[in-house]
Amino acid sequence: ENLVAIRDSLIAVISPSEVKKLAEKEFSLAIGWYLKSQYRIAELLLTDFVEAYPQSFFYDEAMLMLGDIYLFFSRFDEAEELFTELTEDEYEGADKDIRTLAFGILQNIYYRQGMWDEALALYQKAAVLFFLRP
Repeated sequence: ENLVAIRDSLIAVISPSEVKKLAEKEFSLAIGWYLKSQYRIAELLLTDFVEAYPQSFFYDEAMLMLGDIYLFFSRFDEAEELFTELTEDEYEGADKDIRTLAFGILQNIYYRQGMWDEALALYQKAAVLFFLRP
């Protein structure tokens, strides 16, 4: 907690380029644990990352990985909430590939819960995004 407080206070005073470097290092650490399937550690790091760096280039990817961890631990409500955020029309930051993938994952969550209409609607919306991609 003390390190997080120190980091957060630094973010307020260092230059944007230094914040970007710090975010890249923290994301690199989190993705390293994620790729090693150390999901409990990765979850802590990714949760902290998305709270600390909502404007980061890596934010969408961190959200996607965090949602994948929620699914791994069968925390479907949390995964649904996160993937819903990534798929909302008002969500401006989402990378198109990540957003399309989030649609597919959310559709699969609905399908597995027997929410057929919701699953079909998301499937159609994802297909439109995929086929309209430049």
